[in-house]
Parts: sequence; structure tokens; C-alpha cells
Amino acid sequence: MASNLRVDSIVPATGSSVSIGTATGGVNIPGVLTYEDVTNVDSIGVITARDGIRCTGIVTATAFHGDGSALTGVGASFGNSSVNSTGIGTFSALVSNTAFSHRNVVINGGMQIYQRGDVTGATSHTYGGPDRFRVARSGAGTFSQKSVAVTGAFGIQRALQIDCTTQSGSLAGGAFQIIQHKIEGYNAQRFEKGYPTAKQFALSFYAYSEKGGTYTVALEDTNHSRYVSASYTVTASTWQKHEVIFPADTTGKLDNDNGESLNIEWWLAAGSNYSSGTFTTSWASAVSANKVHPSQVNMGESTNNNFYLANVQLEVGSVCTPFEYKSFTEDLTDCQRYYRRWQATSSGFNGNGSLEVGRMTTSEWYDTSSIASGCALDGDDSIVMRALSPPMRRKPTVSVNDVMLGHGLSNFNSTTTLQVNQSWTDMLCLHIDNGGGMTAGYQTHLVLKSDAAYMIADAEI
Repeated sequence: MASNLRVDSIVPATGSSVSIGTATGGVNIPGVLTYEDVTNVDSIGVITARDGIRCTGIVTATAFHGDGSALTGVGASFGNSSVNSTGIGTFSALVSNTAFSHRNVVINGGMQIYQRGDVTGATSHTYGGPDRFRVARSGAGTFSQKSVAVTGAFGIQRALQIDCTTQSGSLAGGAFQIIQHKIEGYNAQRFEKGYPTAKQFALSFYAYSEKGGTYTVALEDTNHSRYVSASYTVTASTWQKHEVIFPADTTGKLDNDNGESLNIEWWLAAGSNYSSGTFTTSWASAVSANKVHPSQVNMGESTNNNFYLANVQLEVGSVCTPFEYKSFTEDLTDCQRYYRRWQATSSGFNGNGSLEVGRMTTSEWYDTSSIASGCALDGDDSIVMRALSPPMRRKPTVSVNDVMLGHGLSNFNSTTTLQVNQSWTDMLCLHIDNGGGMTAGYQTHLVLKSDAAYMIADAEI
């Protein structure tokens, strides 16, 4: 029979403490229990401590309450999670394993620079529209490539537009249409590909198309012929942001040089040669049949279809960060490592990044701006030079159109041709030939004759 013991107080016979044996059921105290040196406290209610609670182990709780203003020495680990704040975060130190700036290895991801202008009706691999973006194609119709202004869409200013101009409703097995962005080895080392410490690839971009459905985007390691793919879904006629995390790859170190190492590919159309195998979402040796999702749409099946690509970013990590906007000058400088164009103009800079200069407006050559200067070698040959800053990726190929030589107080309007390109990465050095009449040792200037005139230095991948 249970019984109760009720006392006003317990006073030890000796010493200052009282020992109580083990209670098999429990001890119920309606008032306040004051205790010292207790090993364990199991409470289903609120514990109020007069002096504090000290723990040498782990405290696990579903929630903590209180303002926490007096907390000190509190550390936190969030793994891959995010900390979101609408206020200001103040830190005595902030350490990150990824860059806070220059995260994006894509050059001209905002599509601001478009020195080449539009390309229409191309049937082969072509750079055009925004700088650094190339379209590879074979037997999937014809498309134009343009840099177009965009308004009212997620802060996007410009986009690459791929416009189907000749449809191809039925694709041969080897047909394809691919947007490419090639990354040189120097800029790809941050991913530590091929090392035990290899990093993930976080790719983000905005896309829009009248042709909804499944699309494929991929990374190619061109140094070792390795490939990894992913699919994404486009809702027709809707701007959408897409984020893809490609896995790290501990196989195949990327070449640390100025050649192509990585290639981003957006597939717009693909014949069965590229989609008949096992769609591979892990790094593997490149097999054509495994590259493209079997449900890949054919964007070229109708001339009503367009595809728009904008705000492209490739960075290290398992999380895609907001798009990193660069200044126009920084984007232009990065693009000039690969391509630069001197364009004649009568109306001033047009904003596309071309190095626009004055053209011949009178019969006097000295009324114009020269694009290169040098001296005559003999009556019909001259060497002209121009410094290149920044240096280009490699010795550029050079082409000219509608140019002429100025010599002394005269100009020579006869046929002017580029004989030999003796340039370096940081200096144009051109052997120019014309119809004659010059004097050896006299200064010469290469000038543009009309609005159609240009000089191009090309060091693209």
C-alpha cells in the first residue's frame, strides 16, 4: 500500500547534505525544488536556473527562445545551407572557399559586347551576335545570331537571340544546332578538375523560347574528351532562370595554357546520333550517342521559333549565386583578348564594343584618324604597327577592308592589300602594299576610307 511522507524540512544529522535513495516512480513537488550537484535533470516543462546552465556535451533543441543579446562564444555550422537576412550582417571576419568577385568564368555573360554584329543565314560554325558565343550547326536548318535588347525580364539587359530562318522539321541522324562558349585553360583552373580536391560546376542562365519542352545543356572537357550533360525544361514564351550543378571530376587535369579546355553547350536540335544512347549525367568519356536527352526538342522545326540566352554564369560551388554584373569596360577588355574590330564611322561610337574611328572625309589623309602607323620600305610597300592592349590570346589573324595609306602630305587611293601579317600578341605589325608612288623612309598611316571600311584582329578559340 502506497503511503506519503510529509515533512516541513529535512535536516541532516551530520554534515550539510541529505542523501535520498532511488525512486522507482517519481518525485512530485508542487513547489520549488532547489538542488545542487545533480547529475541529470529530465524536465518536460521550463527550467529556470538562478545562476546558469552549464553543458559540456551537445545541446539539442527544436527551438531556442530569448533575445540572445548576451550570448558569447557561440559558433554555428550551416553546411550547404544558406543564412538569409533582411538586415545588415556585421562580421569581425568572413571566410569563404569561393570568390566574392570575379566568380564567373564566362566572358560577356551579360551579352553587352557584340563587335561582329548580326550573323544571318549561316550554315556552318560561326561566331556572331554577342562576343565569345559561337553556334555550331549541321543540317538542322539555318539561324540568325543577334545581340538584342531585353526589357522587363529579371534585370536582363541584352540577350543572344537564335532565330530560325529556314526550318528543318525532319532531322538527319548527324544534324545538330548548338550554342557554345569556349573557356581557355588559364581561366578554368579554379575548378581543380582532375585533382582529389576537384570542385563542382555551378551553371546558371536565363532562357526564353517559343518552343517549349526539354532541352540539354552540357560541359565538355576538350583536353580529355570527357562529357557531362543535364536536362532542363523551358516553358514556352516565358523567361526562366535555370540552375544546374554539374558534379566534380577527379579525372583529367585541364591544360594550364591559352588553348580550349572547357566548353559549355546548349543544344537546340539534335539528330538520333546524339540521343540514342544512355543520357549521361556524370562525367564520362565522350560518346556522341549519350550527349543529348532523348526528349530534346527540335528548335529548328519552325521559322516561328526563337531561342534567347542571357545572364550566363559558370562558377565554382554547389550553389548558384546571383549573376555577377561587370562594367562595360571590363567586359570589353575581356573580349578584346579574343577579338577586336576597328570600324569606320561618321556618327560616333554605337555601343557594340567596336573600336570606332574616323574615316576618310576629304582628299587629305591627315583629316582622318589612323588605325596603324609606320614607314615606307620602298615605292609601294610599308610596315605599319599598332600596340594591342590587352594582349591577345595568341598571334591574331588580321583582315582589312577598304583601307588606304597616307604618306607625307599625300594619300594613295589605289588598291591597298595586306601582304604579310608579322604581328605578336601585344603588337600588330603589318606589311602593306599599294599601287606605288611612296618614298622609302617616309612616315605612313593606314586609314579607313568609308563607312564600310574595317580592320579585324582575331584570336578566338
